[in-house]
Amino acid sequence: MPYDFDRVIERRSTESNKWHKYPPDVLPLWVADMDFASPEPVIRALRERVEHGVFGYGAEQPEFHQVMHERFLKRYGWNVEPEAMVLMPASPPATTPPAARSAGRETAS
Repeated sequence: MPYDFDRVIERRSTESNKWHKYPPDVLPLWVADMDFASPEPVIRALRERVEHGVFGYGAEQPEFHQVMHERFLKRYGWNVEPEAMVLMPASPPATTPPAARSAGRETAS
């Protein structure tokens, strides 16, 4: 799927925390807040979900872990067993417990 990384999208007027946090002469290079348009398949899937009109928490799909296992193996040579995978809602909940343990704490404070 071709992607246009050269297209500049002005974000200062889009209520983006990244672009409001610093003065105009600072170029924030955050990883989690990208300045690229989402791919069309993602936009299409979101439109379909919004048009459905009912929102809530989705359930894990049974085939997800197996698909990810195969993808990790094929793309990266990583043999991650499906039963070892745990879905997390975002990066902070996924990274906080291991970071706390590596700092010698059982849980993050």
